[in-house]
Amino acid sequence: MPSKFEIGRRNVQNLGAELFQYPSNNELARFQQIAGIVDTLPLRKTKDGEMSLTAYFSHNGQETSLTVKTSSLQQGRENQPRIIYLPRYGEESHRTRKLLDIPSSADLHIEGIDTFHSVTNIETLLSSATASQFGYALGLRMIRERIQDARDHNQRVALIGFSYGANLISAYLSQSPDELPDAIVEVLGGDIRASTLISPYRDAYDVRTLEAIRMNPDVFPLQRPLSGAVRFRTAAVINIIDDQVPDQYVIWGNAAYRKYIHGGHFSSLFRNRESISKFVDEHLRALLFEK
Repeated sequence: MPSKFEIGRRNVQNLGAELFQYPSNNELARFQQIAGIVDTLPLRKTKDGEMSLTAYFSHNGQETSLTVKTSSLQQGRENQPRIIYLPRYGEESHRTRKLLDIPSSADLHIEGIDTFHSVTNIETLLSSATASQFGYALGLRMIRERIQDARDHNQRVALIGFSYGANLISAYLSQSPDELPDAIVEVLGGDIRASTLISPYRDAYDVRTLEAIRMNPDVFPLQRPLSGAVRFRTAAVINIIDDQVPDQYVIWGNAAYRKYIHGGHFSSLFRNRESISKFVDEHLRALLFEK
């Protein structure tokens, strides 16, 4: 009798790579199963030196692929720190960098991690719990790879995450990783499971899927409230009335450096853009260039 999840079926027509099969949206694997699969995937270097990871999976009978890639946004001076941007869902990192530009970053190495950068069927993926699981797993693996790469180059490194990108940072920190960034900036990130359950796309889910997500905390990556010494590496921008990404204070309220804003999820960021950039710049100056 075949197992519930047929893992590693090779030479799939039109894909030419491993295809991981999941029968339906309401029969969900635990996130750690997905993360284990993603950890076996080959990390590929493109012609321009950027890195990518691709997962192929079949979901509800539909063959799908999802890629996470790095984007080089600025080649800094030798021996300078590195900033890594993680954008919101469906946005490219260069746009997040433009929105959250750091005045003191002219000499720094700057790159982005883009998970859904080339997605054309974003609404379909948003309604797929399995696609969300692979998206988080690919993002977490690439964060780990890029921090390690910075260490290999003797660079201090900062993560800056906005919305979905901040959720990824929270999930990364919650795994008790061996390598931590020197500085962390989160902007309007919250609880992954709660955000999924109130997503404007939730009506596209099968009701049994929503119930599975609601009842099973293992479906998505572990998130713990910020704690320990990492609090002092973190600057958090928290929207305390955000009805799109809930529980921002629950996850990030222990950060040593906090800025509170009010309003809609995106409009509040635009209205406070200048003061947020100054807040972030001061934090990175202190942690990336300290003697």
